[in-house]
Amino acid sequence: MSWTYSKFNHSFMRDKKFRSLASSDARYLMLWFMLNEHQVSVGCYRLPDGYAVADTGFDLARYQGIRDDLEAAGLIMYDPDSLEVLIVDWFEHNPPMNDRHATGIRKEISSIESDTLRSYAEERFLMAEELRPPDKPKRVPREDVARLVTSAALQRRIDPFNRV
Repeated sequence: MSWTYSKFNHSFMRDKKFRSLASSDARYLMLWFMLNEHQVSVGCYRLPDGYAVADTGFDLARYQGIRDDLEAAGLIMYDPDSLEVLIVDWFEHNPPMNDRHATGIRKEISSIESDTLRSYAEERFLMAEELRPPDKPKRVPREDVARLVTSAALQRRIDPFNRV
């Protein structure tokens, strides 16, 4: 599932691994991996070479060479059997924002075909989840509070044992 909006954490631009890349093509491809239309909220997606070549304008050999450089730099993982790309530090820059987001991420992680990439994504997701503050409790609308108070008061009048 692709999305129309993607959050980009600017701290990534200061990442030592990213800054150590030797070429602007490698930096471009890394940013493209993070922001392209194939990206999903888990940071791992299926990307046949033909899609990447068509989208980036690189020829196949150049694309594969740069992808290998990014993998050697520890920025991505690639599984040639499932054709999936995983952004290594995805959850450091894009942690789950709330319980619903985390639930969606869990579902997407379970759909990763590569066992290696799925295990890695699960591990990194759980680390990010430990750091996430709990969701704020939802506010109950005034009308509902008034209805609940009235209901409790009526119950006390009706119930001879004053159980609520």
